[in-house]
Amino acid sequence: MSLSAGQIGEVLAEIGDTLRGGVIQKIDQPQPWSLVFEIHQRRERYHLYFSGQRRFSRIHLTNEKHPNPSSPPRFCQLLRAHLRWKRIVSLEQIGGDRIVRMTCAWPSTRTEIKTESSREVGADALPPSSTKEEERRTLSLVAELMGTASNFFLIDHQGIVLGSLFPPPAGRALQVGLPYLPPALHPTGLFKETEIPLVEPGPHRFNRSVEATYRPLQEKTAEEEEKRRLTALIDEGIRRCRKKLQQISIGLAEAEKADRFRYEGELLKGHLRQVRTGMTEVKIPDPAHPDQAEMTLSLDPALSPSENLERFFKRYKKAQAAQAALQTQREKTKKELEALERNRTVLLEGGTVAMAGKTPVPTRREKGKRAGPPTFLSADGWSVIVGRNHRENEEITFRTARGNDLWFHARGVPGSHLIVRMDRGKEIPYQTLLDAATLALHFSDGRKEGKGDVVYTFRKYIQKPKGAKPGAVLVSQEKNIYIEIEPKRLERLLASTL
Repeated sequence: MSLSAGQIGEVLAEIGDTLRGGVIQKIDQPQPWSLVFEIHQRRERYHLYFSGQRRFSRIHLTNEKHPNPSSPPRFCQLLRAHLRWKRIVSLEQIGGDRIVRMTCAWPSTRTEIKTESSREVGADALPPSSTKEEERRTLSLVAELMGTASNFFLIDHQGIVLGSLFPPPAGRALQVGLPYLPPALHPTGLFKETEIPLVEPGPHRFNRSVEATYRPLQEKTAEEEEKRRLTALIDEGIRRCRKKLQQISIGLAEAEKADRFRYEGELLKGHLRQVRTGMTEVKIPDPAHPDQAEMTLSLDPALSPSENLERFFKRYKKAQAAQAALQTQREKTKKELEALERNRTVLLEGGTVAMAGKTPVPTRREKGKRAGPPTFLSADGWSVIVGRNHRENEEITFRTARGNDLWFHARGVPGSHLIVRMDRGKEIPYQTLLDAATLALHFSDGRKEGKGDVVYTFRKYIQKPKGAKPGAVLVSQEKNIYIEIEPKRLERLLASTL
């Protein structure tokens, strides 16, 4: 159901010249798999929609309003940091496949941005003037619109990956800091092209036809997914209620011993003179038995006779209270189970129900999943990887980092290891050096002082002592930089995490 390579080419043929030279003013991520770019061009406003949904991956102009989450996801933040206020240089298809590259660059002058945006934003919202180096630098969004394998990548002017919407597949080395390489050409013979009925003639006719075709399909799919979600919630609720009823039944069986504790307490009260401290049991005739056979009562040898008597009546009161509470819970759980079973029947018959927004309890496997060490972006767009504990420090230093990557650590205090990805033959920009040193001090015990020394050196000069604990290293040929944490710099860095 996704667009074919030919259809993507037809979409781009309609809008390529229209959007070329336009300024990106807004970037949104309404769904986890989609992106919307608001582009201003020649006093017109266009909205370019990318979808990486596994069944409906596509690109086209859109007039539909897409609801946005309360806070932008990480990839959306990354795109805003790098592509907002940039001018579109080209919008092209790569290799005749279902891959689109949108290349952007700084406008040649600040006046161009004012011309496009002064009607919508104030002067304070305009971006700072770009340097000549920034004007020459280009960035690209690469959209692989390949169904289940769809993904989006932000690429710098050298073709290095700065970030991706979804984690790259295991078979492709597309991690942050590595060069982007397109996938193998999709065999078109295995791809069934979706028929796109054309709408009435007018500007961008094929784009409007694509949106008109996919909107009802996506709405229907959203309804089906919502139905499956609600069914999963209801099934989880039914399992939880049935399990709770079983536990309540076991608890009630124990609580029913309340009368037994009271009866034994009354017997002990009538024969309390026979009890001595240190006894573990006492045998008392049972008047309820036809032959008045003796009943053996267990005692606590550490308690006095009166304390043992009080113990029986405490157990009676506790069991009695538990019995009343469990009976109330049982009635409440039965009503909840009946309501869930009714809702399930309504869903299976094609009706609709409203749930309170509960989500299924994560499985043990999902709880066990962990995210890797976080990556931050410097002011120059360089990647800074931070270890949060001894295990991650060991991982990024001795398994993730390459020999020419820079390694940072706060001097003389416990803290995180940091790695700055370096390009061969390049020196670290000064602002990136300050950013990395700031993070190293922040993620250490030196953050309490707000200032201190940070050492840095190439990874190839870091060694692990034999038999040392994880995270312990030997450093040579290090350099030192003194840092005072700047709140604005730190706030920007913490907001740039990928």
